[in-house]
Amino acid sequence: MFVHLKQKKTVKLELNYKYLLLGIAILTLLLVSCRQSGWSLIGGVSKKQAEKNFSDFLTKNYPNELAFTNLKRFFNEGNMNPNMFSVEVYQINRPEITFVTFFDAKKIVGAKDIASDYLDGPSFDQLYKQEIAHMDALDLLRIQLKRHHVDLVIESYNTMNWSFIENVSEQELRTAIDNCIEVLNELKDKLNFYGDLKIQLIESNSKYEHLSFTITKENDFYELESIRCHQESLLYQRLQKLISKPPKSHGDYNEVFIPSEFSSVILINPSNYSELIGVQFYDDKKKDSITENTYSRAVGYGIFQMIYQGNIEFTATSYYTLSDSLSYLDVIEETNASFKSL
Repeated sequence: MFVHLKQKKTVKLELNYKYLLLGIAILTLLLVSCRQSGWSLIGGVSKKQAEKNFSDFLTKNYPNELAFTNLKRFFNEGNMNPNMFSVEVYQINRPEITFVTFFDAKKIVGAKDIASDYLDGPSFDQLYKQEIAHMDALDLLRIQLKRHHVDLVIESYNTMNWSFIENVSEQELRTAIDNCIEVLNELKDKLNFYGDLKIQLIESNSKYEHLSFTITKENDFYELESIRCHQESLLYQRLQKLISKPPKSHGDYNEVFIPSEFSSVILINPSNYSELIGVQFYDDKKKDSITENTYSRAVGYGIFQMIYQGNIEFTATSYYTLSDSLSYLDVIEETNASFKSL
C-alpha cells in the first residue's frame, strides 16, 4: 500500500513537472508571437500603429512644431500595460528642446494632452513648456558667460562644459564662476536641473583643465560646494599615484595599509587654485583574506597638503584612523571645510 501511494505521488509530481514545462513553453510562444504580431494576441497596439497614433496627436495639437524619435514599447511588471510606449520628442526648429514622455497608444487617440502617470506630475504640454523655459534660461546664461569669454555646452542634465574663447586669469575664472551662480539663482524657477551641477573645464591646453566645480542647491539656493581635481585629468592621475603610496605604519596599532581602490579625492582651495589637499583612504593589509562578497571598510586615511604651480610640492602629510563614527563623506567634507582655516 505504501509503495502504491509512493508511485501515485511520483506520477503526480511528474505530471506537475510536465504541466510546468508546458506552461513555460506556451508563455515563451506567446511572448514570441507578441513580438512578431505586434502584441495583438494580448490586446496590445502594434508599434506601427502607436507611431501613427502619436504622430496624429502631434499633428493635431502641435502642427509643424514637434517631431519624435526612438519610440519603444514600455511594457514591464510595473505597469503591465502592453499599450504603454516611451518616446523622445523634440522641437523641429529648435532640436535642443527635447524630452522623453510616456503614453498609452490607445488612450492617445483624439487626446489634447497626455496626463502624467505620477500624482501631481507634469502633463505632456506642461513638460514641453518646462523644457522651453529651461532652454530659454540656459540661453540667457550663455549670453552672460560670453562676457567672461566662456562658451557653454550642456553635456547632460547636470553637467556644464566650459571652453574659453581666450586665456583667462584665475581671478577672471573665479569671477565667471561667481557670476554663473548668481545667474543660476536668478533663473532657478525656470531651470530644470536634477541634483548637483558640475562645471567641467574642457580646454586641453588650459592650466585649469583639471578643475571640476560642484554647485549644490541648498534651501532652493545655488552655491559652490567644492572644487576638485577632475579624475580624468592628467594632474589627477599624477597626484593619485603619489598619495596612494601607503604609510609604513600607523599609530599604536602598527598597521600596514594598502590604498583603497577608487577612494582618493583631490580638493582645491576656492580662494587659491594652487593649494590642493589630497584625501586617500587605506584598507587593512588583511583585506586580501576577506571574501569578495564581504563588505570591507577602510581603516585609515591620509591627508596631503600640496602646492601646484606646474610642479607638485607637498607641504604637510598626516595619517589618521578612520573611526566608526566617521563616514568617507564626513572626512571629505571636513577636509574641504579646512580650506577656510588655511
